[in-house]
Amino acid sequence: MESSHDAVFGNADLLSEILLRLPTKQVGQCKCVSKQWLALISSPRFCHSHALRKCKTSPLSFLWLQRWGYAEIVPLPYLSPASPKTYPFSDILPINIHQTITRIVQSCNGFLLFQIKHYKGRYVYQMDYSYAILNPTTNHFLMLPPFPGKRNNYEATLAIYLAFEPLRSLYFKVILFTRDKSADGCRFQIYVYSSEIGSWDEGGVFTTISPDLNVESGIYCNGAVHWYAPREASMYYDVDQQCFKDLPNPISETGSYVRVRYFGEFKGNLHLGLSKNDESLDFDVLELKEDYSRWFLRYHVDLTHIGKCVKHSFFVLYVACGENEEDPMIVLFCNWLKIVLYNPSDCTLRTMDEVDIKFYDIFAMGKIGRVLHPYFETLLNVGLEPYNG
Repeated sequence: MESSHDAVFGNADLLSEILLRLPTKQVGQCKCVSKQWLALISSPRFCHSHALRKCKTSPLSFLWLQRWGYAEIVPLPYLSPASPKTYPFSDILPINIHQTITRIVQSCNGFLLFQIKHYKGRYVYQMDYSYAILNPTTNHFLMLPPFPGKRNNYEATLAIYLAFEPLRSLYFKVILFTRDKSADGCRFQIYVYSSEIGSWDEGGVFTTISPDLNVESGIYCNGAVHWYAPREASMYYDVDQQCFKDLPNPISETGSYVRVRYFGEFKGNLHLGLSKNDESLDFDVLELKEDYSRWFLRYHVDLTHIGKCVKHSFFVLYVACGENEEDPMIVLFCNWLKIVLYNPSDCTLRTMDEVDIKFYDIFAMGKIGRVLHPYFETLLNVGLEPYNG
């Protein structure tokens, strides 16, 4: 008589259905059970099914803390009280750590976009960039081919963004903004790399953008790169339609917003943190409606009651809606010394003393990119053909 153990292990479809319900990290650990489990979990069909099932329900795995030349994994309190640990990018990516500086440009649905800065001499004109897409869960990476044209990547790159939406497509795109040297400073050329094709488009799209818009400050969310300009017309670039569209400006019924505290996204929702006074300890977190019709108030954050923690200054590093509607998380950098996790629903906070961060980390990285990057684990491998069965 067949035991229940044999019934499960001998039925690949039943086993697959059980494993699909496990969190990503636990599924990865199950590869060590047997060769059969390893083959099943490593198959494109299983990876794609698991990613599609988990991409909207998986919790935030951890935060990447960008240091100068490397990054650390910062565990979240509800997952683990462990201290941050350095991630060995130099052991995975094909780089010479003595001649390069590696930084995370963007995190997008389980994939990381990396910039690798190569020093070939003492002078700036002897420097060049290369870019890679990495899945830290599987340690699978893809080096992007050189940009179109004969300019080196350092001269060509103005801004670069990763677009990856597993619910829409299992292929990803990379959007490159370069300055058109043959025209004035407002004219740009946009190239797109498609993993489906495996190359950059040759012609590129020419466009004119206001010189006051910082092209590097965009946020990718739901198939578009968004820019918020408090004194100019805000806009977004639709990746599929390859065109710019207007982004609505936020409206407050109780006074004008004067300072941008934060601009980012969480699980497909675009967030904007604005305050009505440069010195105030309160600010609004707004969320853009799905139809792009308007911004609405998601949270009002008042830090007055914890004034000792923020008496000198604070920066909003990240806004997450939490594991449910009652558990939002706002990551703050306070008093030039520490990272604080603040919950606006119950006004509680937790100081992450285990994270050693100084003000120069914020300012050094703030000039060239974001300091904290969210990460959601996925089994999808970079650059492999999606399963179409």
